[in-house]
Amino acid sequence: MLNEITISKAIIDSYTAKLKDALDLDVAIVGGGPSGLVAGYYLARAGRKVAMFEKKLSIGGGVWGGGMMFNEIVVQEEGRTVLDEFGLAGREYEKGYYCLDSIDVTATLIHKSVRAGLKIFNLVTMEDIVEEVIGDIHTRDHPDNIMIERLGSRKYRMKPSIDIDFFNREFGTCIEKKGFETLSGFLNYHFGRIPSTGDRVKIDGVTMTIEQAGERAAERVLLTLSRKKTGAIETRKK
Repeated sequence: MLNEITISKAIIDSYTAKLKDALDLDVAIVGGGPSGLVAGYYLARAGRKVAMFEKKLSIGGGVWGGGMMFNEIVVQEEGRTVLDEFGLAGREYEKGYYCLDSIDVTATLIHKSVRAGLKIFNLVTMEDIVEEVIGDIHTRDHPDNIMIERLGSRKYRMKPSIDIDFFNREFGTCIEKKGFETLSGFLNYHFGRIPSTGDRVKIDGVTMTIEQAGERAAERVLLTLSRKKTGAIETRKK
């Protein structure tokens, strides 16, 4: 007769041990699509400690459904080396184009990557809570235009024209858009005026001090990250 308590304990103990072991990784892959599986396979083969985290129940992304919801996929000549690595033989449709069964491809990618040493955790959502931004962040169009400059441990200088969504992602804040799209807009909204040099606001463990104020908006802001996130907004005006 099955003992449900024993079974539950076995599942919990085994999973917890696997999850605890994955706290210290060489590489964490977020998203269980084919690219992540292939990357995990090669990293594990190279001796790296690697784990994958996928929020959905199934691993493999949209490859299961093939193209146009027909479970066939097409791989070009450039991808043949990957197919050969995984033992997948495509059927040549035209020169340089190979058809494969999407179910076979997905199942094989999962099987081979796990056997190579990739640990997979499904039904797990990853949140990007950043304690430190490493190095400087430049705008894509103007690489010499530094948007975020690292000054030291948890200290940064930035131009407040940065997008608020990007700011939230990088620094773990939860600033809600209320008619503004940038950090500068948030500061104007929060103070109810154009900020002055020395004005300070603290939100979600991030202290922002206006280093240089302009005629229409703040031009430079100093950031300090605290270890503890308060979730509240505190204001200090010069």
